[in-house]
Amino acid sequence: MKKILIVLVVGLFCAAVYILWDAGKKNQLSALLDEDAFLLIAHRGASAIAPEHTLASYQLAMDMNADYIEIDLQTTKDGVLVAFHDDTVDRTTDGSGRVADMDLADIKKLDAGSWFNAENPDRAKEEYVGIQVPTLEEIFKAFGDSANYYIETKQPDQSEGMEEKLLELLNQFELLEESQPKGKVIVQSFSADSLKAIHQLDEDIPLIQLIDTGHPFT
Repeated sequence: MKKILIVLVVGLFCAAVYILWDAGKKNQLSALLDEDAFLLIAHRGASAIAPEHTLASYQLAMDMNADYIEIDLQTTKDGVLVAFHDDTVDRTTDGSGRVADMDLADIKKLDAGSWFNAENPDRAKEEYVGIQVPTLEEIFKAFGDSANYYIETKQPDQSEGMEEKLLELLNQFELLEESQPKGKVIVQSFSADSLKAIHQLDEDIPLIQLIDTGHPFT
């Protein structure tokens, strides 16, 4: 009887701990879109201390407890979604040309980290040399549902099917499941048509309409 009682007590204790932990987790997650919440959004990852839009930059953002990692989304010539801000690869790689004019194989040959070392010798790391431009799928594989995603569709009018491909990957990695918190994924764009397309595909995704003010950091 004592053994049974001990097992029951231990079982109830563990259940209570789990319920409290689960409730705390749900409260924490539900606070993502709380209008009074102060959110840390890692712009292009931890881009001040690592090459922007690379897995290293996103990992550092996660290590620094960012609430969201921000991803600028573009489409390669062969239709693959990649994390890249500029229309061209000139500024942040050793290559040149438009992202939309390059196949993924060509994008993957680029060195997306050496420029950062050259411009930031005090933050340079040998591991950044030769670092690659990641695909959105690679980002989701690396971080899964441990991260919250703040995604911007770039050049959607020149990337037919971008929204469908984005939703396909979000669903593949179960980031839009009901079990996920509201605001797990947020999508923003300068294109109202792109946001409308996403809303038609999934009306529950929070959307943000960007307005061009000439600011260079969007």
